[in-house]
Amino acid sequence: MRRTLLAWLIVAGACSAERAPAANAPPAYIAVSAGENHTCALASDGAVFCWGAGGQLGPTGGAQHDRPLRVPSGVAFAAIAAGGAQTCALSRDGDPYCWGGSEFREAGGTGERVRVPTRVPGVPKLTMLVAGPWVTCGVTVSGEVVCWGRLTRGGRGSSPTTVPRAGAAYASVSASQTHACAITTDGGLLCWGSDHSGALGRGAVQDTIAGAAPGPVASQERFVSVNVAASQSCGVTRNGDAYCWGYNRVGQLGNSRLDGAVHAHPVPERVGGEHKWQVVASGIAGTCGITTAGRVLCWGGTVADDAARAEGWTACPDNALIVCSALPRSVGADSVRFTMVDGGGSHFCALATGGDVYCWGFNDWGQLGVGPAVAGPGSSVPRRVTQAQRSSTPEPAIRRAPAETIRLQPTNPLPVPGPEPNRITWDGKITMTLHGAVSEAVITDPLGRRLGSDPGARTAYSEIPDAVYDSSGLGTLRDDSIADEDPLWKEIYLNEPADGDYRAFRPEWLLNPSPDRTIASWAPPNEAQLWGCI
Repeated sequence: MRRTLLAWLIVAGACSAERAPAANAPPAYIAVSAGENHTCALASDGAVFCWGAGGQLGPTGGAQHDRPLRVPSGVAFAAIAAGGAQTCALSRDGDPYCWGGSEFREAGGTGERVRVPTRVPGVPKLTMLVAGPWVTCGVTVSGEVVCWGRLTRGGRGSSPTTVPRAGAAYASVSASQTHACAITTDGGLLCWGSDHSGALGRGAVQDTIAGAAPGPVASQERFVSVNVAASQSCGVTRNGDAYCWGYNRVGQLGNSRLDGAVHAHPVPERVGGEHKWQVVASGIAGTCGITTAGRVLCWGGTVADDAARAEGWTACPDNALIVCSALPRSVGADSVRFTMVDGGGSHFCALATGGDVYCWGFNDWGQLGVGPAVAGPGSSVPRRVTQAQRSSTPEPAIRRAPAETIRLQPTNPLPVPGPEPNRITWDGKITMTLHGAVSEAVITDPLGRRLGSDPGARTAYSEIPDAVYDSSGLGTLRDDSIADEDPLWKEIYLNEPADGDYRAFRPEWLLNPSPDRTIASWAPPNEAQLWGCI
């Protein structure tokens, strides 16, 4: 059966300023995670995009980035967890990968920075994954909680360690730099770690020895989710009520009171109001949740701007940069419906029903993903994250390419039975112009499979089935003629290409901060033709 061919052409002369078609719209996200000073989101094709501070953005992130930047990995991910200096993700096969700072081994390894997404050694396959400052935890397929890094202040970093289990298997976990809490399959909630704030919820503040092992919170409720920050914890029960415990200096427990001082609340207290909740997320000085109606409401502290004051937020004790509320209150995004929310060091991010990510809070590291970082107050109102950048260099110019039928060149014939043995119809074609002494490239498809040649590494790749990379050493021109000249043309022929972005790597780019560039994106039916420069 003949196939319809879609041609992608990447040519040096095509880099004029042209507007992108709708096919180059921002990715549809399916999850978001707010770290201490950065944020990451997971796209529907398994790609990870990050923005904000540091090497936790991946190998192309640099010091900071105020718009989404794709993390090159070659892996399709199913879950994302932004921590402190590290970011971790779970592959679709359940394998944990981490990258970024790893002073306490929170990104795995020996304590050295992990520059690219790397499979964490010594950790079995997981069903879920979370990251906090200094620590990363996950739940194994057998219902155990395993953590690596440093959970309490003053402790040393550790390699992956299994948390003792008391009763039923664990279903989920949340961890911060001070403590962690996990929910069992029967809805029980246990916490462990440092308890200076009462965040273990045991009914009384625990000493170091008593808090080291998981113990039940002082509540008869059955929980479906839990989320912890450095000095408080919050959970949602089976009947949709939210409970919080720990410090309440700025009203972050949502119990209608502002303590105005450091005072531990070691017993879970129901969040005020008549709302029913899907999920609640804790931050350093605030808490946000999504109601069963999909609204985002917050309490505790938020950025002190006119929008917050208009919603009824009032002055906080001894802090002019934030305003406070001791009960859940609107943040000015009532027209948008959300499905998940997460809290970072000083910001929150939420996923809207249409796949957009919104962030609010402070933006001193660009962690809101809305443009240039601004020291001091950012925004109290959720702002939609800007379009993702595919690399740390500007997006290539984009225009549509015509569909055509490709004839393989005589220099690289493909034996196909029939009257014309050197002719075949392909679904897709990528054509590149290559300059320089090493005129080869490696193509990576959306599933992480590679095709091409890297002479510097003396390695050739042929991981994409039913695909051909023309590496004859001669320039294959569009009129089917052959020329030995610079620049050289290289062509990749694909059948049944995977949906998503295709990236090209060239040995000459090794010294470039952006060694991995997106060159094409496939989205049937025959859409998203990209033009750019290699």
